Amino acid sequence: MWDKQMKVYDVPTEIHIDDGGHITSVDTYHGTLTDGNFELEQLIQFKGSKGDEVYEGDIISYGSIWCEGDEMDPHEANGSGPVIYDENMAGYAVEKNMMLADVVLEDGYEVIGNIHENPELAEVVRNEDD
Repeated sequence: MWDKQMKVYDVPTEIHIDDGGHITSVDTYHGTLTDGNFELEQLIQFKGSKGDEVYEGDIISYGSIWCEGDEMDPHEANGSGPVIYDENMAGYAVEKNMMLADVVLEDGYEVIGNIHENPELAEVVRNEDD
């Protein structure tokens, strides 16, 4: 969970939900956060190349090799971007370019930051795509 006020990750110890199903506050090891001062993030089942857990919003760098046409014609591309949930693909993707499962299964990758602590990395990725 990202604490927007302290600008750090924290571990929730208790989550308070109202009758409408909305999270009203979260107790953490460092105190209580109210709605709007935190962002819950999904832990994804994959781990980075250094064994670190991958969360939604992490920025990963990856390499990719693929073949085109009927013949073996390998091409290599490198990329990076934030891990996001893509509703159209019904899964996690890297900046809507590649399914995260494909990156994990076929390519080398590593977590290089996250959108909260390293927003400049996400911005660099967006500028490279323009």
